[in-house]
Order: sequence, then structure tokens, then C-alpha cells
Amino acid sequence: HKTLEQVCELLERSARNTKKNLKGDRALAVINGTYGEGKTFTLWHLQNRILATPAERKKYFKDPNLRIACSQFRLLQGGKLPSKPFLYLYKNILFNLGDAHDGRVFLNRLADEDLPRVAKAKKTTVEALLTEIKNPFRDVMMQLGQDNPNEYLATQWLRGEKLKAKEMATLGVKDNIDGDKNAEIALKEILKLLGICEYNELLVLADEAEDLMASGGRKPLLHYLITLRNMWDNTGDQLSRGDNIAPIVFVSAYWRDEPSTQRMTSEPSARSPSPPAATMS
Repeated sequence: HKTLEQVCELLERSARNTKKNLKGDRALAVINGTYGEGKTFTLWHLQNRILATPAERKKYFKDPNLRIACSQFRLLQGGKLPSKPFLYLYKNILFNLGDAHDGRVFLNRLADEDLPRVAKAKKTTVEALLTEIKNPFRDVMMQLGQDNPNEYLATQWLRGEKLKAKEMATLGVKDNIDGDKNAEIALKEILKLLGICEYNELLVLADEAEDLMASGGRKPLLHYLITLRNMWDNTGDQLSRGDNIAPIVFVSAYWRDEPSTQRMTSEPSARSPSPPAATMS
């Protein structure tokens, strides 16, 4: 329907402008509607369009070769705001990546299919492609792939799962990704990996934003919202420095009858030069 068309147009324009180095013009969309109006359904439909085959995508996008990594989840689970919001968001993004909603499958596909394809096209090696990735992330990414004996440990570590000391030694890392700061660093390297694999954007479909307002506690809520803003701003900082990344794009859905949530979602949307979309009716 109309809302889907608006968001698809916004995503394509955002990707096109990033290619042209128009650094500030990145998509941030807000879908609002009343209860039962189909907001979550719209997010699922959007994800299906993005994950469709190039032939199918011709129906929805002018550029059927547009490559968007996609992760969908609820902004809050369990009714309590996380004490480490960046880590919480990072883990949810990584856990839900791709058409299988399984970051492990997605990461191994990057190693088995995308990296070799790009290396062949550029007449170079996978190792050379990953030189812009900082360690220990580069060394861990080199251990991805279904045939690598350490792929399970590599995907678990990158997704923020806690490894034992012996497992970390096997992988060649000293620390787990277990806090906001190292999750922030990890996300920057993941965005670089997606950029190397020629993804145009990382689309985060964040559902039921109104749950944040019912969680209680102004201080943890503010911490969470500032984290969302920092995640958005960090991507802009990477682009401004010329990093080859797949920038984050947020599409959030919320119940518009919750006025405080409307203020929460519309304010960061106003910061984006791309107009937010869309109200369901």
C-alpha cells in the first residue's frame, strides 16, 4: 500500500545519495498508526520486499540491484529497559540479520559468497579486502565460513555471545563484546564488512516503540534514547570520514495514540534531511 511505497522510495533515495557522497541524506522513517492498523505487518512486508530476488525487487525498486541488509526486532523486550542499551541493540541487530533472521547464517554467507565474489571482481584476495577492518575483528572475520572449524565461535563472538577464556584463546581474542563501548566499536566494523560486501544500507526495522514509554524510569529511558541517537550519529561520522560502510537506516513503528512516543520518534526524524514516512490511514 501507500506506506510501503513511501518507505521503499525513501530507502532507495537514501542509498543513491550515499553513493553520490551526499553524506547527510540518510533515511529515517517513522510509521505510525492506531492499534491493529497493520504497522507490524507493514514492517514484515517491507522486509520481504528487500529480501526478495532481484527479479522480484524490480516491482518495488527502480534499482533491482539495491542491496540492503535487514534486521527486524522489537525496540524493547521483556518490559524492562536494558542497562546496556547499545549492547542490547547491537545483539538484536546481529541476531536477526538476514532472510533467515539468524545472524550466524548471514555472517557465514558473507564469508562464503559475498567476500569471494567481490575479491574475484576486484582481482584481489579476501585478506586484502579486509585490511580496512581493525583487529581483532579482521582476524575473527577471517574465521567465518561454513568450512572453517572456528566459524561457530566466530559468529558467537561477533553476535555478542559470551565465550569462555579457552574459546577466546582459540579465536585469538582477549575480551568478549559485553559492554556498550565495545559493542559500539564492533558495530562500526560490522558496517565496514557490509560495505566491503557491497551492501548499500543496513536497515533496522524497530517495532513497537510505544513500549519504551511504558517501561518506567525517566533516566534509563533517556539513556536508551541517547543511545539510539548515538548509533545514528556514529554512522554519519563514519561516512564523513570516508569509510566504506553500509550506513544504518532506521524504520520504526509506533502506536500514534501514545503522544509521548510520538514526540520521542518525531524529534530524531526531524534531524534527517530525508523526510520521515509515513502515517497509516
